[in-house]
Amino acid sequence: MTAAQIERAVASGDLWRVVRGWYAEPGTDPELIRAMRLGGRLGCVSALRLHGAWTPPDAGMHLAMPTSASGRRLRDSRELVDVTVHWRSKVGQQEWRAGVSSVPNALAHAVECQPPHLAVAVLDSAVRRRLVSRSVVLALLRSLPARHRPIAEFLDGRCEEGIESITRYRLATAGIQAEPQVVVDGVGRIDLLIDGWLAIELDGREHHAQELAFSRDRRRDALLAQHGFSLLHFSYSHVLYDWPLVQASIESVLQRR
Repeated sequence: MTAAQIERAVASGDLWRVVRGWYAEPGTDPELIRAMRLGGRLGCVSALRLHGAWTPPDAGMHLAMPTSASGRRLRDSRELVDVTVHWRSKVGQQEWRAGVSSVPNALAHAVECQPPHLAVAVLDSAVRRRLVSRSVVLALLRSLPARHRPIAEFLDGRCEEGIESITRYRLATAGIQAEPQVVVDGVGRIDLLIDGWLAIELDGREHHAQELAFSRDRRRDALLAQHGFSLLHFSYSHVLYDWPLVQASIESVLQRR
């Protein structure tokens, strides 16, 4: 577009002026625009959200800054209430010409930024959703400081949702091995299976919003019982905000058996 065409598009509302030299179409993610106006780019879990990975709740905005950034746009603390700034960004010059960190760089941010159980969930989802290959993730972990490398042994792209990865990881660190996405004849897939008999079903953020979904899952529960499985259900909020309840419940059932 010529300069005159750009100005006409801005005047008509077909383009929004973001910062010098950058324009956005209506409907562009508002966090991406906000990040650029703060002098950075979306990074870490904020970038991964745009790329389509599972991301933790309540994460706020994660801002990747270039090594040359002075931070002059970040002096107003009111702008930073929900912002995590990654000053030592892995964003390269080529990527800096885009509005958001690439998947590998954003994953590197996330591993260094998030606690291990959330980092594993983010990495699992990136592999599961084919945003990146397992080999790329393993190479990325090898490039990071040694304290992050043990995460590699917990990766499993079979988990369909973040809360499945979180549950599997936290059980593994407690000495309990859970197999994800096990197929049971006549029932279908179950989220996690422990010792071949204890099924763990995990409900997502918007699960059971409809009566039909609730009825279908109760039927699955009955079929699992017919096959000799014991079953525990946990919600999204249980896994994220009340983990001691989840772990204690699973351990109690295992001990009774």
